[in-house]
Amino acid sequence: MRRRSKGVELASKLDLPAARGIEAVLKAELIAAVARESKAQRLTHVELARRSRLPRSAVTGILSGSLQKVTLDRILKLVEAVGFVPEIKLKKSRVNYGTTPDDADASGRYPRISSACS
Repeated sequence: MRRRSKGVELASKLDLPAARGIEAVLKAELIAAVARESKAQRLTHVELARRSRLPRSAVTGILSGSLQKVTLDRILKLVEAVGFVPEIKLKKSRVNYGTTPDDADASGRYPRISSACS
């Protein structure tokens, strides 16, 4: 049995959409990587702010773990400021979004969904 992603598990526990949980985990992992690398390079929040062109208060808030109103755009600026380039790996989901088990026919197959574009 495959294990669900951390984000999907988090969303399930908090009764949130899967996308919100995945986003929260992604943000937290990126911020943790920035924090580790900035510590290794002995970068101050002031220097990170200068490199990322973000306010120092925003850098301090992000690195202290505040995820409220933190956009991926701001986090990616910090990722670049420490010299990292993010890589994203995608894989097929086991979940068939847009259909439910009740939609399957007796053989377990889902009907084709067609849409007309105007």
